[in-house]
Amino acid sequence: VFDPREVLLNAQPPHPVLTEVRVAGQPVRALPADAAGPRLDAAAPYARELVLPPGARQASFGFSLLGARRERQSIEFRIEGLHDWMPVAADTLTSHASLPAGDFRLLVRAADRASRARSEQPLLSIRVLPYWWERREVQWGGLLLLACSVFFAYRKRLRVLHQRERRLSELVAARTREIEQQKAELALANRQLYELSIRDGLTGVFNRRHALDEARRRLLAESAQPLCLAMIDLDHFKAVNDRFGHVAGDEVLRSFANWLKAQTGPGDIVGRYGGEEFLCLLQDQDIVQARHWAERLLAHVRDTDIAGPSCEIRITASIGLVAIDPRAALPLEVWIARADAGLYRAKANGRDGVLVG
Repeated sequence: VFDPREVLLNAQPPHPVLTEVRVAGQPVRALPADAAGPRLDAAAPYARELVLPPGARQASFGFSLLGARRERQSIEFRIEGLHDWMPVAADTLTSHASLPAGDFRLLVRAADRASRARSEQPLLSIRVLPYWWERREVQWGGLLLLACSVFFAYRKRLRVLHQRERRLSELVAARTREIEQQKAELALANRQLYELSIRDGLTGVFNRRHALDEARRRLLAESAQPLCLAMIDLDHFKAVNDRFGHVAGDEVLRSFANWLKAQTGPGDIVGRYGGEEFLCLLQDQDIVQARHWAERLLAHVRDTDIAGPSCEIRITASIGLVAIDPRAALPLEVWIARADAGLYRAKANGRDGVLVG
């Protein structure tokens, strides 16, 4: 039996239609644009637009065909930007459990297997509204906030490191100053110990050991400059101690040592030889100059009073001189013995005088 309507139907491609839209299992109908929840906008492009609010990410769609028999029709659909073409049976629902935020198109492709007629068309535009944290401006703001946080954390860390470096530098500088001060104090203490080791504790001149060591070094220097050795002894010093006491005797020794240092030059060697006896090595003086020096010293001692604890004390001294000839290569003890010989003769001649040994 020839049916003209079948020819007409076979001549036209099947027409797919969207029969149902569900969001979270609930059907969606066209609603005003300001309505809350999922809505269909009939004025949107592609005839209708599905707007899903944040949190509504599960959607189901039902399709059907017009102008084709069910046993000959086939339907494929895809959501543009999410997946490729997928077959679906007519009058059934296809579900998407988790739609991402964004704008998509629901495309449907229909075919009639007998007539090979095909049609493809968009049935629905889908807009999935993002959560607030999915919005681009929020993400950019978050990135900016993160970048600012990293920057300020870096600046803070850098400031802390600079503060630590400054504190460390201050500690190092303070420790360095402390070490330098300790070194200076140690050097001063060593110098003081050295001075104590070479000085006579009462008079402040060189002690016997150091004076003799310096005199020997001077003799070994083989200098062409003239040298004279003077041995000096205070006259009747025991009587001073017996009459005025040892405190007065110490003051006499200190005063005489000060006079002796004042009468000698920086290159001369002055030392306490023992008791009330002193040794002087005179540099750059021949025997005549040394004799004049000795007479000036004796005159000063003779004419100067020493303030004792209870009265003024006046003393005299005797000096033995010897001119040293470095070419003779004699030990120091020989020159001291010759100077001592002159000293003993000066004492034997009545004291308060100078004699050359």
